[in-house]
Amino acid sequence: MSEHATERLSAYLDGDLDAPDREAVERHLAVCGECAALLEDLDRLARAAGELEDREPAADLWPGIARRLEGRARVVPIDAARS
Repeated sequence: MSEHATERLSAYLDGDLDAPDREAVERHLAVCGECAALLEDLDRLARAAGELEDREPAADLWPGIARRLEGRARVVPIDAARS
């Protein structure tokens, strides 16, 4: 792996790489302090995000989003899409 492994670090952290790709990332991490530090940052961020409590949004954002999309995209209400 001649380039940095940044595009694969999230998949590596999540355990989503197959064995050859995982091994390639691990070899790279052993010699690249920049990517190893980035992996540590991603791991800390993922752990911190996992500790956040779930909460409902303070407001329904969909009406504003739908207005901005109007004329640009076909908006199908969720209930209509399910039937």
